[in-house]
Amino acid sequence: MDDLALGRDAAGHTPADPVDDAALAELAAHTANSEEPGENGDREVPEVLALLAEAIDDRETGIIATAELADRIGWDAKTLGETLRRLGLPTPHPPRQRVGGSRNPVSVQDIGAIIAAIASYLDVR
Repeated sequence: MDDLALGRDAAGHTPADPVDDAALAELAAHTANSEEPGENGDREVPEVLALLAEAIDDRETGIIATAELADRIGWDAKTLGETLRRLGLPTPHPPRQRVGGSRNPVSVQDIGAIIAAIASYLDVR
């Protein structure tokens, strides 16, 4: 009998872990809120960009370690990086660099790209 005739688990495939309901609800809420216009027609600023707007100093430029930026807003680095990619922020090139005295290359973010994304949501020109 071929694998297509059997269910995925019966064919020897391990079923995926179920998705946490709270995480799914948060993702759905974020997706709905990030694209719907607000009362004045502007899109609502995603939570991560609002947090980063508060955490980034006006004089900061260049690149920063993703872990350092994540610490500033109370997130973990992986989640921050993934969220910024989902929002369409470009990855610096190369995406891993030595910054802040690190001995090894670390994941980095471009401060300018983050500020530009915040400005695009606020429609600041």
